[in-house]
Amino acid sequence: LGMEGEGESSPSASIPTGKKSKRPLSAWETLLQSDFHSIFSQGEGQMLFSDEFDDLEDLSVDSAVHTNDPIGCDSGSRDGHGGMLSSLQSVAKLETTGSSPESNDDMPIHHHSYKQVIFDSLHLLHEDSRLVSRSRGSSWTRRLGTLLLHISEQMGPCMIDFEDHYRRVCGGSSRCLSNACNAYSMLLEKKLRLSKFAICPCIMTCLDDILHQVAITSCDFNAEDAVYGMSVYKDLLESTGLNGVCSYSWMVMRLFSILFDKNSLMSKQYNFVKNTEAMSDDEAPGSAQCHRDRAAILAMLDEGIYHSIQLQDELPMGVSLPLLEAIRRCRLDPPQVDSTGDCWPPAAFDLVGRNDLAEFLSQSQRESSHGGLANNADDTSCEDPDNDGLVALEDYSSMVFPDDNRVREAARLLRSSRPLFLRVPRPVELSDHDYERSKQEKLLLLCRRSISLSLGRGMLTLGTHNVLSAEQLLIPNIVLAGRVPPANGTLALDMTSCPTNFRVWPEFHNGVAAGLRLPHNNASGAEGKDRRTITRTWIKFNKPVIAAQDSSSSGNNNSGQAPTPSYAHGGFLMALGLRGYLSALTTTDLTDYLTQGTITTTAGIFLGMAANKRGSCDPSVSKMLCLHVPSLLPPSFIPMDLASTVQAAAVAGIGLLYQGSSHRLMTEFLLNEIGRQPMKDQNSNDREGFALVCGLALGIVNLEKGTSTVSGLEDLRIEERLHRYISGRTDGGSEFHGRKEGFDGSVGGSNQGEMDRNSRIYEVNSLNRDITAPGATLALGLMYIKSQ
Repeated sequence: LGMEGEGESSPSASIPTGKKSKRPLSAWETLLQSDFHSIFSQGEGQMLFSDEFDDLEDLSVDSAVHTNDPIGCDSGSRDGHGGMLSSLQSVAKLETTGSSPESNDDMPIHHHSYKQVIFDSLHLLHEDSRLVSRSRGSSWTRRLGTLLLHISEQMGPCMIDFEDHYRRVCGGSSRCLSNACNAYSMLLEKKLRLSKFAICPCIMTCLDDILHQVAITSCDFNAEDAVYGMSVYKDLLESTGLNGVCSYSWMVMRLFSILFDKNSLMSKQYNFVKNTEAMSDDEAPGSAQCHRDRAAILAMLDEGIYHSIQLQDELPMGVSLPLLEAIRRCRLDPPQVDSTGDCWPPAAFDLVGRNDLAEFLSQSQRESSHGGLANNADDTSCEDPDNDGLVALEDYSSMVFPDDNRVREAARLLRSSRPLFLRVPRPVELSDHDYERSKQEKLLLLCRRSISLSLGRGMLTLGTHNVLSAEQLLIPNIVLAGRVPPANGTLALDMTSCPTNFRVWPEFHNGVAAGLRLPHNNASGAEGKDRRTITRTWIKFNKPVIAAQDSSSSGNNNSGQAPTPSYAHGGFLMALGLRGYLSALTTTDLTDYLTQGTITTTAGIFLGMAANKRGSCDPSVSKMLCLHVPSLLPPSFIPMDLASTVQAAAVAGIGLLYQGSSHRLMTEFLLNEIGRQPMKDQNSNDREGFALVCGLALGIVNLEKGTSTVSGLEDLRIEERLHRYISGRTDGGSEFHGRKEGFDGSVGGSNQGEMDRNSRIYEVNSLNRDITAPGATLALGLMYIKSQ
């Protein structure tokens, strides 16, 4: 090996064979003698350990001997590992070989270019590590910066820019010094610049200059550019000199160039701004920043950024803040959604936080790909197992307001189609029978609260349902059961202790809440198709089949308990009137509903038709309502047995039908009905409700009129009589007799006989203020509201 002879006389050149070395091997020397180093030198490290330098191995070892290099290896290790040296020894070998007179003339220049490539690569790697959160401040980053700082210090004035840069970044030259720094000192006899960069590249300075929109061209090179070093990264970007190791530098420079550098070639190279301007022709002119923001969003998707949290976690705050601001501007002003494919992809809307638009675009693309809306109904039914519309509302609200859970909490409180959570502690002395009774009492209390949730659910889901022509509107169930922990077993409510109509009106309001999900009839645009979908055929299609079979099999409505869907369908009809669709039914359809339906269906038809024809004084609807009010029937009519609920619904419908008209006949009728004496024993329990409905209807008929009522009503003394209903004064009874006989005389006399008198309640010539005051107060308030 050429080491016998002159190397024999030097004690430091003796290579031990089989004997214990004078000093233990360091970790670095152990790594050089490992199998990993042998494999690495033949693969990725072939640049440092090339085969073309194998013939110079002896010369490098001799130079190490004469320079008292402590690193050495025996013959066995050299044969086993092919004489592989460390990276810094390879650079020393290149330097020593280059200074040898036996070497070629172009060998020093070739070897020095290798050293420049190594140094520049390490510098760019160190700059890229300043952008990555998992490497900022780590031990290997500090050691790498200290090594490069030490090399720059040893090179002298030719590397003064790098020395200044690393002193600013690392803070000092004596921290974390490694053995590699001392091993490199032998290369500094011939001090040359170890970088191909004319100036020291600094990623933070370059980003700061881009924020100030400093334009750089590769041909124009001035002193300011030399100070800040922007041209270096610009040349690297244009020549794709940053590989996957410096991916963060590439990504950040690309995004900042698109956002802030108007003269950058990045936008032209990737053609983002051009595409964005093409799909934003309807935007206002002068929105160049908006185009650059949208181009940056598409560039983020190209770089693998699908959520803003990635920018916050990976990049420094000063670097991520401009990018997050661009995302915020695009969230407030996103591009127009177009299912033709010329707009953003759904991932771009997800990135800016507009998950609602992303879901809408995805749904539109699915509909266009499957050729229509046929499969959308199946998807909707699968996504909403409760059929109450709260699941879809939660999804849309979470997309629009991802950090706000108030809608989700409101939906949880208003959901009545799932078993209630029932937890009843059991004392030790309580028997099984008493414990089951206590659970039923607690369950009844919870069910009373649950059956009142339909009103709030109807307000929350108002107009949120898209109607399909072949889809039946499903009404959610009211579950009167509890879920008992820890086994979560279901406990049904014992209905024997509840009144017979316990579920009647809750089911009615449940149907109203389900019908209020439909869009309004006056809706335009995308909801205009719903107005064409909800026709007479669609309403008849939603009529419960069970209710029709029950009514056809029995002659009257009181034979047995009516099925639950019929009660809810009455509320559904009322909701159709409130949304403006019930007028599609013909007179024959209304007659069938009134003669074959239940009491809730009758009330729903009255209120729905009156709301649909509100303020129109329609004669046909007026006849239908007046027919069910005994006080408005002439004496020749045979008295009908009508429930007080039906009469109250008809009176409320009259108020809606004649809203704001100040109709004399209806005003006089309603004014007398507030203080009417009790009639028939079966209606004596609902006097308070009927008087309140009459006061409400009177206020609606004369809504906002105040003192400027239509001429002809002065003789009725409306304000005076309402005040007496509130205070209870009768002025010696004259008012009572006038109240009792005035209206009956106007319609041709009273048709009441002894059978129509109430045998339970007897009132003398005085007013029951507890009955008349609430309705009179409500009527007086509605008459003078906004009247001034």
